[in-house]
Parts: sequence; C-alpha cells; structure tokens
Amino acid sequence: MNEQLKTCPFCGAPVQAGLSHCEACGQSLTSQGSPMDYVNQQGPEPAPTPAPTPTPPPLHHPAEQGAQPAVPAPAPPPPGTTTPLPAPARKGGFPIWLIVVLVLVVVCLCAAIIVGVVTISRMTSTVSSQSAVDEIIERVPALGEVVSSSTQESSGTPTQRPIPTREPTPIPTIVTAREQTRDENLLFDDFSSNQFGWLEDQDEVSIQGLEGERYFIHVLEPEWIVWSYAPVDFFPSQAEFSAQVPGDVSGGTFGVLCHMTDSDNYYFVEIDLADKTYSFGKSDVSGMSTVLPEGWFAALHLKEDAHASNTVKVICEADSITLYINDELEKQADLEEQAPQGQLAIFAFSWDTLGADGYKVYFDEFEARR
Repeated sequence: MNEQLKTCPFCGAPVQAGLSHCEACGQSLTSQGSPMDYVNQQGPEPAPTPAPTPTPPPLHHPAEQGAQPAVPAPAPPPPGTTTPLPAPARKGGFPIWLIVVLVLVVVCLCAAIIVGVVTISRMTSTVSSQSAVDEIIERVPALGEVVSSSTQESSGTPTQRPIPTREPTPIPTIVTAREQTRDENLLFDDFSSNQFGWLEDQDEVSIQGLEGERYFIHVLEPEWIVWSYAPVDFFPSQAEFSAQVPGDVSGGTFGVLCHMTDSDNYYFVEIDLADKTYSFGKSDVSGMSTVLPEGWFAALHLKEDAHASNTVKVICEADSITLYINDELEKQADLEEQAPQGQLAIFAFSWDTLGADGYKVYFDEFEARR
C-alpha cells in the first residue's frame, strides 16, 4: 500500500511518512525545534516571506483495524530555503575492455607489418644472390666444353679444355707417442722397453742400450763406427727418428746406414752437429767415398742449439737417397747405379780428435718403413 508523501517543515523537501529525519537537510522530524530555528541556522534571507497558515489535515479513518493514523503534513517551507538533492554521478565513459582490445589490435598490426617487411627483404636478397650465381654460371664454361682462346692451334680449330684430374692424397700414418708397434711393413719404437730386441752391449770400444726410455750409442775410442740394426724382418727403405748429442758435439757424427748387404757394403747419410753439415756416402770393397762430388753440405734446418734434439728422416730408394731435417727437405742425392735391397741401421762415428768422455748419441721415437 502506498504511503502518503509529506514535506519537511524545515527545508520543504518532500519526505515519506514514517521517517524520523529529513533525507535532504537531516533535521529530526520528531524533534521539538521549529522551522525558524533551521532557517536561522542557514543564514538570513534577503526577503523572507512568512509561511502561510497551515490548513488542518483532513481526518482519515484507518482502512483496516490496526492501521497507523496518518501524520498531518506540515506547512510548506518559505521560498528560498529548499536544498536541492545532489545529482547522481554520471555513469558510462569508455569501457576498459574495449581499450585493451584496441591496443592488442594495434600491436598485432605492427607485428604483421614488421614480419612482412623482413620476409620481403629476405626474398629480395635471395633472388639477388641467385641471379648473381646464375650470371657466374653462364660466364664459366662447363668442363669439357669447347673454349676459344689465344691457345688455339694455328689452324684455328678450337681446343677442348681437358677435365682436370687429381690423384688421391695419401692418408699419413699417425703414430701415437709412447707406443711400440711392429708388423711386416712398419716398426715404431718409443723405447719405453726393449721388447723388440735392440742390441745392448758394452766393450772397450762402445756401449749400446736403453737409458731414460731412449736408445743410445756411446763410442769410447777414436775413429770407430758403431751401429745398431733396426730389429725388423723386412728391408726398410725409410727411417725417421729424433737425435740428440748431450756432450761434446765435435767428437763425432751420427746418421743412417741403408742398402746394407753386409758390414762392408752399404750407403749412408752422415750429420755433423759441430759445423752443421751433412754428407751422402758409400762403402764397398774399395773403401768409403762420397756419393756427391761436393762432399759436405751446409745443413739449413738444424736447430741453432747444437745440443737440441733434431728430427731426422732418410729415404733410401733404389736410385736416390733423400734427407729431411726437422720436416724440411735438405737434399736428394741421385745414385749412379741401382742400389740393392738391404738392412737399415743407425750409427755413431768418432773422429780422431775424440775427447776422454767419448761421443754419445741418443735416439728416440724411431720409425722404419718398408
């Protein structure tokens, strides 16, 4: 059931029946104060108008038993004392979710543009590269194609460019250090032991054996050549090793004997560390001689320190002997006659000026090949 509205006796704002305080001015509707007290609190008005005489409210009978009697409506307030209700806050504005969606759309568009630019750039670069390659291919004639050039024969017939051929590069044999290997074609010995049976001997002329995981030949008397055969069952044509003379280097020489058919017939390569020279020689029934008329040659690749270790490699072919020092070619000597197959040995030789300590050579990392 609708309740009858009435006005506040203090501010004139409409209020519902049954409220204890005015919703507009907050004055108590049940207090004993008068409307003039409220007006005086609000300050003087420029031209107050006296309130009209209120008319007595009509009598109401309750619609049903137990209903509350209606409260008489107060007189309307004087003009100018009404306080307007505050306007409700404005709703609406731009939704936040729509802003987020617009930002995402803009980001996606930017990313798509960047990807498209990068893709087009790559495609352009690829096309340019392929065009350059095609141009080069067109300019270079194929193998076997007829080529006209200044090298044509005088008849004017174009010559056909030959197809180049290349021999396969041999794979070098890599031997791991601290290893001992022997078969029907190869011997490698780091002298960590004497399992292959190198000569170990001692007399008044020389001492031979292993010392400090190296093999040595120590000549004690002047003008003696002492050698030790490579312990193999084949005729080696190549020997490689490191050699070092720790004492007086002027006391003798060292090197390789090859094509040995007996103790008097062989070829040899001899190295002198004192004056840094080498020589190719031959021994037969008539004695010793040099293979080359020049005799001794300056060794260009020996280390400056005469007591340093040098790598020596000697290749003994049937018609030539080649010397390498520290992996550099020193010289190849051609033989006047075919040399026979034979044994191979390392040697040390003492000059007639040999000192009291003799001449001692250390050999290490020895390799012999068929």
